[in-house]
Amino acid sequence: MRKQIEDECSWCAGTYSKDLSEYKRNKKLSRKSYCSLECKASAEMGNNILPYVGKHIPQGYNKSDEYSKFREYIRRAIRRKHNCTITVEDLQEQWKNQEGKCVYLGIPLTLWDRKQGGRSNILTTASLDRMDPTKGYIPGNIEFVSICMNYMKNDLSKPGFQELLDTIKPLI
Repeated sequence: MRKQIEDECSWCAGTYSKDLSEYKRNKKLSRKSYCSLECKASAEMGNNILPYVGKHIPQGYNKSDEYSKFREYIRRAIRRKHNCTITVEDLQEQWKNQEGKCVYLGIPLTLWDRKQGGRSNILTTASLDRMDPTKGYIPGNIEFVSICMNYMKNDLSKPGFQELLDTIKPLI
């Protein structure tokens, strides 16, 4: 049996038992120590873990529900390190309000699908955009646009991007 050591969780400050060899390796590599995966996720994502927790997570790794396609958008928003307080319900409501169409092009969009294996059409696949790039992913500041329009928009505000579109429209 491996030697055990009592360690303190970097997130919740609770004590737990850990292999001595793992403890030494983590210290050598300057890694933080967590008592559970939940504490590690909470520490890395802060309060942004909340969209994943609760009644809407399907049981089992291969089951899906009406919110499944929206969860990837929340994961990506959190990864970008902006303030993220949207929920899957907010995304579903925004999708319905836009009738699944791009705000700028007016064409029907498709939600990201993991079954495509990352191969998506940049013209018709939906991308989550912040209307005001100085604010985070918060209700009232999000909209679905095509990936190519989001690339073009980059860090412009909605009025600034509309001005760009109006400028290049006569040239096309």
